[in-house]
Amino acid sequence: MANIMKMADDGLLRSAGPVVSQGTLSDIVVFRPGDFDAARKLMGEDPSVQSGALRIEAHHWWSAAHVLPWE
Repeated sequence: MANIMKMADDGLLRSAGPVVSQGTLSDIVVFRPGDFDAARKLMGEDPSVQSGALRIEAHHWWSAAHVLPWE
């Protein structure tokens, strides 16, 4: 979690948080628009991912302009 907080403090994230579901998805991290591969690399450096506790599943996410509160 400290790594996610650091990325947020560095201005790299738009949002992050847990998912409440019965499935295997546990958290969602939304990066600022930019380099998709760089975002995957940053998540790959997270200690929870490196330890095997979490697995990355990266997707492009598109939304209409001004739909999300941070746009």
